[in-house]
Amino acid sequence: MSTNEVTEMASLTSQDVPPLDAAIAILAADHMVLSWNHRAESLTGYTLEALKGLDLMRTFEPVEMMHQVLLRVHAGEFPVTERLHLWTADGRRLPVEVQCAPLRALDCSETRLVLVIREVAPLQGWRHQATRVSLLGRLAGALSHEIRNPMNAIFLHADIVEDEVRQPTPGDSTQVIQSLATIKAEITRLHALIQDYLFLARLSDLQCTPVDLRILLEDLVTEMHPQWTVRGVTVVLSEIDDLGEVALHQSLFRRALLNILQLLIEAMPQNATLTLSGSRTSCHVHLHIHDLDKVIPPEVWAALQISSQAKTLTAADLRRYVAQEIIAAHAGEMAVNDTPKAGMQCTITLPLGTTA
Repeated sequence: MSTNEVTEMASLTSQDVPPLDAAIAILAADHMVLSWNHRAESLTGYTLEALKGLDLMRTFEPVEMMHQVLLRVHAGEFPVTERLHLWTADGRRLPVEVQCAPLRALDCSETRLVLVIREVAPLQGWRHQATRVSLLGRLAGALSHEIRNPMNAIFLHADIVEDEVRQPTPGDSTQVIQSLATIKAEITRLHALIQDYLFLARLSDLQCTPVDLRILLEDLVTEMHPQWTVRGVTVVLSEIDDLGEVALHQSLFRRALLNILQLLIEAMPQNATLTLSGSRTSCHVHLHIHDLDKVIPPEVWAALQISSQAKTLTAADLRRYVAQEIIAAHAGEMAVNDTPKAGMQCTITLPLGTTA
């Protein structure tokens, strides 16, 4: 970076001047990288020479948000600061904060931009962890409340079975069979609630191995087919043959998919269809869950993205939160969109060649 360019940075306010260890890029009006300091090279793994054949903006994710940052600066808003992810040259996905502002040359030539990139500090990670711990405490309270209902049902039907054993109704075991079925169903529900909560504790030590996504999806659909059939819902697999392998913690990621699918299917009417498909690029794998006919209420889709600031939390919130945390632990993302061709769609994006 030249002395003149450093001087030009006076267009930033004093509190926004980047620290000496910040990654700094000077961009032309067309966003081509003109200058690239040593910290930027070490953070991203790209030399200035390598950037000549690379669109720097596309190394940020979401790329649409990065473009919005640039548009806002060109529109006169500055400095603009956003939290994004950065894909490094060796395939790592770093959480970063970017700040962009105009950089006007002293000779009044065309305006350039200064882009400052800071890796998210460990302190910020601790703040996220504190928020997560707080939410887990609230979820534990919701879990305790939710456990009471199946426990009450189990005790009630156990009493019914006990009465029937003591004074059996000759030739009629219908009530006993129904009560035993209810007990089994409630125990299954209890197990699912507890497992969801315990899964969160396992995310601190995520051990990933290559998993064939096509086989994982086929096994999941086959295993859950009886439950979905009872509800009159059809789950269809499409375009999954070329998904290949991804580094995953198989049981945890399977749990995330199961939670999302169950939440959607429970909101579907009979004779409805949900489609699972996928696609693979050089950097990512995308899993899509389509509701082509839009039979699932909009609020169910919206609820998939639970806020940690929600005033009340339920067992369903726990399932959503578990799914989100598992996907995030795999350095993945989940988004819900209304698409012209696929109806309502939930997309899970996973990076290739890296784990959280």
